[in-house]
This record gives sequence, C-alpha cells and structure tokens, in this order.
Amino acid sequence: MTGHRLPDAIDTIPKALAFWAEFTPDAPALITPGRPAITYGVLHHRANALADSLRQCGIGQADRVVLLMPEGVELAVALLGTMSAAIAVPVNAALREAELDIVLDGLGAAATLVSAPPPMAIRRRLARHGVSVHEVQSDDGREAANAAPAGQLRCVPRPGDIALAEITSGTTGRPKRVPHTHAALMADGRGRRDLFGLTSQDRALAVAPLTLSLGVCALIHTLAAGGAMIFPPAPDAPALWGALIEERATWMFPSAGLVEVLIRFLRDRPALPPPPALRLVRVTAAPISDETCDALSVRLGAPVLNSYSATETGLIATALPPPHEHRRGSVGRPIRQIRVVAADGEDAALGVSGDIWVQTAGYFAGYLDGATTGAAGLPTDGWYRTGDIGFLDEDRFLFLTGRLTELINRGGEKIAPAEVDAVLGAHPAVREAAAFSIPDARWGEDVAAAVVLEEGQRLSAWELRAWALQRLSPHKAPRRIWFVSELPRTVLGKVRRSELRRLWLEQHAPDSGWR
Repeated sequence: MTGHRLPDAIDTIPKALAFWAEFTPDAPALITPGRPAITYGVLHHRANALADSLRQCGIGQADRVVLLMPEGVELAVALLGTMSAAIAVPVNAALREAELDIVLDGLGAAATLVSAPPPMAIRRRLARHGVSVHEVQSDDGREAANAAPAGQLRCVPRPGDIALAEITSGTTGRPKRVPHTHAALMADGRGRRDLFGLTSQDRALAVAPLTLSLGVCALIHTLAAGGAMIFPPAPDAPALWGALIEERATWMFPSAGLVEVLIRFLRDRPALPPPPALRLVRVTAAPISDETCDALSVRLGAPVLNSYSATETGLIATALPPPHEHRRGSVGRPIRQIRVVAADGEDAALGVSGDIWVQTAGYFAGYLDGATTGAAGLPTDGWYRTGDIGFLDEDRFLFLTGRLTELINRGGEKIAPAEVDAVLGAHPAVREAAAFSIPDARWGEDVAAAVVLEEGQRLSAWELRAWALQRLSPHKAPRRIWFVSELPRTVLGKVRRSELRRLWLEQHAPDSGWR
C-alpha cells in the first residue's frame, strides 16, 4: 500500500478515484467511528454510480448541482460523485429560507441533492428557483462492496472543466462563487501532499465543514495522498477528541475558532494524554498567537502551524514542521508568488506593510459567471488582491497586520485593529479582544474594543486602557472598551468587526463615556 503514489498525469477527480480503486481497493478512504469504513473500491463505485445517475437525469458537466446535505461521509461521497459529472456547489444544510434564497439567486442550479426530504419551506424556495430535488440513498458500504467493480463513466470530465464552485464566507454583501477546475484541485492536492509529506498511511480528522474551502481542501489533499479522512460523529470537542484518539488521526486542519474551542476543552482536562498518532496541525482563517501555538503543541504532542489562505487562492503561505525554520508571529513563507504593494502601487520595502496580492494563474481566473463584487478584485494581469495587509521580512517570512476594509481612520491616521487586538490580548486578565471603529464627531472614526475576560478575572476599562497606553501610541489606544461575553465570529472563526460596530451603536449612545 505504501508504494503507490498518485501520478502527476492524473488531473481529474474520477481519474484519482479510479487509480486508488485499482491499486488499493481495500484501503479505507472515509471513516466514521462505529461504522464500516468506506474503502477506495467502494468510494469509486458509489461516486461513479451517482455521476451516472446525474447524467441519466440530463445533467451535464457545465450544470450546477447544489448539495444540501448534512456534514459527514455521505456528503463526501456525494461531493466527489457530483464533481465527476457536473459543477458541485456544497451549501450549509442548516441555512434558513432567506439565506438559501441569497445563495440560489442567479446561480442557475439544475438540481439539488439531499439525503432526506427537506422541509416544505425549503422545497418551496428550491421550486421558486426552478431547482429539482434528488434524494441520495445512503448505505453502510456493504451493498457497494458486494457489487460489481465500477465501470468507466459514460462522460468523463476534462481537466479544464469546473468541478466545484465554493461560496465565499464574506461577512457583508452577497456571496461570491469561486470556481475550481479538476486540474487545479488535483494540482493543489498533490502540492500540499508533498509540502507536508502526506502518504497513504495518513488519516485526516475532518474538523471543517465540506461546505467551506478548509473542508474541501482536506478532502482533496487526502485523495491526492491516498489516505483516509475521519468524520467525527458530532462537531463538539469531546467527539473530536475521541476520534483523534480512537481512529489515530495523524493530521487536522482546524480554523482558528475551533482551536479556541479545543484549548478550552484541554484546559479543563489537564490529565489528558496527547493523541497517539497526531503529527501536525495546520491552522488558518485567522492567525493564532505564538503562545497559543506553543501551549497547544505541548498538549497535542505535535507542531501547530499557522498558515494563510483564501478561497480564491488556496494556500498562500504556511509555517512548516521541524526541522524547517520558523519565525514567531509569522504565517510562514509564501508558497505562491506574492506582492506586498505600497500606496503608490510599487512593491513595498522589506519590513514595510502593504496590500497583499497573490498570483493565481492556473488556480483562479475569476468568479463564476464573471461576478466581480466585493472589495478584492482580480486585475487583468492575474494578481488577486486579498484585501489583507502585511509585510515580508528579510528572510521572506510573511506577517499579517490587518485588513484594508478593517482599517480605522482616526483623523487621517490609519490604525490596524489586529495591532490593538494583540496588545489588549496580552493582558493576563484578557481572554480575547477585538478592536473596531466607531463614529466620532472630532476624528471621524475612533477606536473601540470588545473584550472577553478570563473566567473569574476582574478588570476595569480604565486599567486596560492604561495598559494599552504603555504599549501603543495614544491615537491607537481604544477610547471605548466594552466588556462582552463572546465575540461574534464567522463559521471560520474570523471576528466580525462590522457586527461589533453595529451592536455597539445599538447599545450605546454616541459619546457616552467609558463602559
């Protein structure tokens, strides 16, 4: 089993499935604790059967098929099968009717796959958009295992065909649909396989939804390596920990938000031993502090590596496990060609922050249907403007310092909220903090901060501002400090600063003094 390696010539999802089904048909591909594993032979059979079923319904490679299914093994099978026949659009099955309307509006979906009949309200929404509903029958793997080997697909996708359209997780505006071709997905999967040394013996713990780019990346990286993916029975910390231990997961790719959940779980259980097989943890969506990385690495017995990615670009930069060099505070060295662009449009000097642009040739050429909404855009020369701010040091380690859309303009002074976050978060009584802008009659905007205290700690706004003033220029220190029980976040763990601003304005009269 260990001698087989996916060749570079394999450039579509169905070709990759066929390769592993031929050489390692009995190797586990998808695992749910307490159930028979779906092997590569079974996975190939079921994915091909679904693809052929879609073709028989008149669905072609350019058609969009929405997957409205709960997270888990069945969604993974349906996703791979749909990508083999059409453009798969995985969507959170828990969306409300109005949210689903936003996703479907203008998508032109041909069909929706479900694992059980959806509620009538959802059915009406789908019908309003002219989308037919198809129920995917699940099984425990025995039926497919006893069936004849899967044959060739009736219609085989080409490398340049779009396999997947991912819905971005933007916090404002309408969602954008990011298309990825078969060739781009497989090239990215092989690249991450080689970068992190993944093999057919590796087992990834599924800790991010398959409706998000993090989850899809983990699935494709696993397929490229010929390894297995473990789906915990529930998304809570005890179930994740149980799967880590019992199924001997070797790596996982959590968001920063899930890291916080895991840290709190371990903090309350100091006697838990580290997982026996875990060898690396990658973190993305929002950088976590070096102190958090160090503490979690000790508890997990494996390096915790910050990385930086976007749905439009894939992985941009990452820290790598020892013996590779690491720079504290950095998200690692870029693995794609990047530019750090100053206000004059020229490349910024080393150590100087600027707008981060990423070369996406061969991976992302524009949004589905040519949509260009959003602050970040794709210039004609192939550079994607991420909307993030950062700098490269003399050894080309990348450091993130903020977002263009989050900058606070206080009387012409531009303030990066992440810098304020880091200072406030270093106070021993503070669990986490997030700076954001509020209106100010004199300066146009001023700095406020929402702060979550550690359990049992007491701290006044005056004391925390005094702490900040010792470490920040006066114009950067927040003039309004707001103690809250938690910070609003996206599903990827990013703090929703615009939501903090909205909540502040709802709850506080303008210029009402310290809170």
